[in-house]
Amino acid sequence: MDESTRSKSEAEPWSPVKDRRWKRQDAEQMARAYRASGNTVIGFATEHGLQEQRIRWWLQALQRSRGKADVARGARFVPVRVVRPASSATAAVGPKWLEIIVGKAVVRVVAGFDAGLLRRVVAALSEGAC
Repeated sequence: MDESTRSKSEAEPWSPVKDRRWKRQDAEQMARAYRASGNTVIGFATEHGLQEQRIRWWLQALQRSRGKADVARGARFVPVRVVRPASSATAAVGPKWLEIIVGKAVVRVVAGFDAGLLRRVVAALSEGAC
């Protein structure tokens, strides 16, 4: 098989830039390679001779900038319906979860949830994964 017929999955593995500070493009390439690897951050860092904190910092920075870009593309209000509990006993205890509906998907959130994970789930569902 020659170079022109080789698929992306068979392409040369990603190797980090080590002789200069990373630019956003470098970080985006790293993030794609990290997600494709299926590895943990620690495992990916070790495999590529990088500091775990550097990878985490860039992944968070890219996530924050994507969030800002999503807002810039057109945040919109969505309808919300507040439903009263069926009985006063339930009202005294309070709800056990919050339901978030995105398209056809329903996400139940309980106390102590991971806000970052919830943001990623809602973003994925908003992109049409459901």
